[in-house]
Amino acid sequence: MSGGNTTTATSDVKLGGLRIQNTGYGVPIPIVYGSNRVNPNLIEYTNFIATAHTTATQQGGGGGGKGGGGGNTSYNTTYTYTAAVIMALCEGPVAGFGAFWVDKNTYSTPAQLGMSLYGGAYPQSPWAWMQSYDPDRAIGYQGIAYAACATYDLGNNASLGNHSFEVVGSGARQNGYDVNAADVIADFLNNANYGAMFPYLGSTSAAWNYCQANGIFISPVISEQKPAQEWLKQFAMIANVGLVWSGGALKIIPYGDQAVSGNGATYTPNITPIYDLTDDDFLDSGGDPITVTRKRQADAFNSVQVEYLNRGNQYNVEPADVSDQANVEAYGLRAMQPLKLHEVCVPSVAKLIAQTVLQRVLYIRNEYSFQLSWKYCLLEPMDIVTLTDVALGLNRTPVRITTVEESEDGILSFTAEEMPYGVSQPAQYPHTGGVGYQPNFNIAPGALNDVVVFEAPDLLTVSGLEIWLATSGGANWGGCDVNLSFDGTNYTSIGTITAPAIQGLLTGNLPNHADPDTSNTLAVDC
Repeated sequence: MSGGNTTTATSDVKLGGLRIQNTGYGVPIPIVYGSNRVNPNLIEYTNFIATAHTTATQQGGGGGGKGGGGGNTSYNTTYTYTAAVIMALCEGPVAGFGAFWVDKNTYSTPAQLGMSLYGGAYPQSPWAWMQSYDPDRAIGYQGIAYAACATYDLGNNASLGNHSFEVVGSGARQNGYDVNAADVIADFLNNANYGAMFPYLGSTSAAWNYCQANGIFISPVISEQKPAQEWLKQFAMIANVGLVWSGGALKIIPYGDQAVSGNGATYTPNITPIYDLTDDDFLDSGGDPITVTRKRQADAFNSVQVEYLNRGNQYNVEPADVSDQANVEAYGLRAMQPLKLHEVCVPSVAKLIAQTVLQRVLYIRNEYSFQLSWKYCLLEPMDIVTLTDVALGLNRTPVRITTVEESEDGILSFTAEEMPYGVSQPAQYPHTGGVGYQPNFNIAPGALNDVVVFEAPDLLTVSGLEIWLATSGGANWGGCDVNLSFDGTNYTSIGTITAPAIQGLLTGNLPNHADPDTSNTLAVDC
């Protein structure tokens, strides 16, 4: 007749190691210019620790003796884990670090999670904790920026979440974040630690002034293995410049054909033709002295989209679209394959680059081919000449040389593109980019308001007499866990509050508020 006491014990499976989501051997070490978001590579972990947590829950149980019910005590054991980790970020030395993301949580600095940051100096001392704990594994990682934590909280599943860091990398920042595109090209070629070991770079002053005046500032993350020339072509397209090998040096020449000033710099183009070429200069090849090839209307794109990373939206991918509406209405929409330019992190810069590309692919459609004698051997790509040919209706028409080939007998074969003035200097249109909702799952909820403890009305309860709790918090408070203790030391979970209660105070009791209404009588009709 009397109930007995029972005990139930449960325990989670204890894990024996860290569950790694992203780690690799032999992967490229990124090179970061300006400020951009970088995903790390886990290069070391040790000191894996599992900590047990046992909770006791008492259920049921009446008075003892005849007819009394028995009680049930449940013990549940769970585990949380920590480990010492090192996550490599990029080539150093870097100038600093900004925001920090773990899964859906955002932190202002990695130090909020107890991380130490190393900038990749030359030389670089090993992590102090590793030197003390396991000196045989203490490596300085010279020239590599990394984050390290001795007791990184892995939660209850021993899994390292998705991390990313805002890294302030190499280069002189022009707008507080990004680097002049010409400086990126120069450092990429000449940096003594990670550059392409190319000591033949010519003057970059014209390209620097052009990018500075137009605000072409970028933050590339070089994280893929591909030939250096492909990276150079990408940077040159962004900067709207041509790369020319001449006189034992690589020249960087802007396409811009209009004077422009801004950001403390002035760009003045050199658009004076070197030669005015006529029929007396062209070689007779048995046909027309000049051959013209015109791009088809179908290949003249009138809409360009640039995919960039918006720094104002946590470096999320966004598009910047431009189109020539008059051409679209006349010939229909012809969209160019989207350009993936994750080097760009500012909406207005993405818009400018897209407009530059659009004007060149739409308005520069004629290509001219002609031959000259060896006395014109000083002509090289990006030079400007004029062409006069009565049969083609050309009268001192300016063109820009694109290629030069020399035959065995000294004949020079040229190709050139038409050069309508103004096309290579687009107007700068405002573009704000996306400002979508950005939840911050790591925001501090704030303190609870005063908890009201009261006996619930009988008609509203489910299982007899009950004690209810009512509490709330500030704008970021979304609920809480409720634990019960009989001795102030050992606590047992009894429930969860998932929404704030409706609570209030008389305004007269709050600072800077008027006293409550004392003129009118409160009437309550029950």
